[in-house]
Amino acid sequence: MSLLATEVLALLMLATGASGFLMRRNAIVLFMSLQSMMCGACLLFAAYARLHRDASGEVAILFVIAMALVQSSVGLGLAIANFRSKRRLDVDGTEEVSP
Repeated sequence: MSLLATEVLALLMLATGASGFLMRRNAIVLFMSLQSMMCGACLLFAAYARLHRDASGEVAILFVIAMALVQSSVGLGLAIANFRSKRRLDVDGTEEVSP
C-alpha cells in the first residue's frame, strides 16, 4: 500500500471519527468515534515509521493503544454508571454521574 493511500485512509478514519463525535450524543457512539480517530492516528504513525525506517512510530503506537485501552475501560464504566442512574446513554444534560 502506498503512502498516499495510507494517508487517505487514515484521514478518512479521522474525519469519520470526528464527525461521529461532533454529531452524536450517545456515549457509546462517542467512545467508538474516539477509537476510530485513534486508529487513524496509529495508521499514520505506522506509515511514517515505515517510510523513515524508524522504530519510534511503533513505540508511539504502543502508547496510543495503551491510552485507548484506558479510555475505553473508563468510558465504559462511566457509561454504565450513567445508565444505571439516569436510564439513558445520551450525554446531553449530564453534569454528574452519581444519583
